[in-house]
Amino acid sequence: MVHALRPSFLVALMVGLSFLCAEAQADDTAQYGSKVAEPARIKQTMIGNTFGGVLDQTGQDWVEYYCDSGKSLFLIDNKLMLGKWWLKASKVCFTYEADGYNHPECFDMYQKADRSITWVGFDKVNQRVMTFQSNPPLAGDPNHLEQRAARGCQPEPSV
Repeated sequence: MVHALRPSFLVALMVGLSFLCAEAQADDTAQYGSKVAEPARIKQTMIGNTFGGVLDQTGQDWVEYYCDSGKSLFLIDNKLMLGKWWLKASKVCFTYEADGYNHPECFDMYQKADRSITWVGFDKVNQRVMTFQSNPPLAGDPNHLEQRAARGCQPEPSV
């Protein structure tokens, strides 16, 4: 015998599943510290600082300097890439010249008491796809990435 499910039951079931998924994600990211979601705090943490660490999924070392112009200078595998960064809601989004700025990725940002940062990217079904772990930020551009990059942190020329 087949019983029809009542709409109120389906709504309650969907809300419960959403809550469980959010709880699983929260438990999964707790190791990274506290989520940083306030735009002013994100900007204050990133602008004018250099971060360096490891991409969890590949083990690659990386370094990135965040310009106040919204540009970034990203060094991975000894290759320097120009990038752009911006905030979208409570996430930090990035895209890079190497892919024609056509593949933006947005990340949740977490910070530990020692000021180390982790950026965690999730796909559309809430599965983690990229995790960039960083040491505490270094003020300025100690790796001289701006000097090595074409146009450095200068805004793109207008047409």
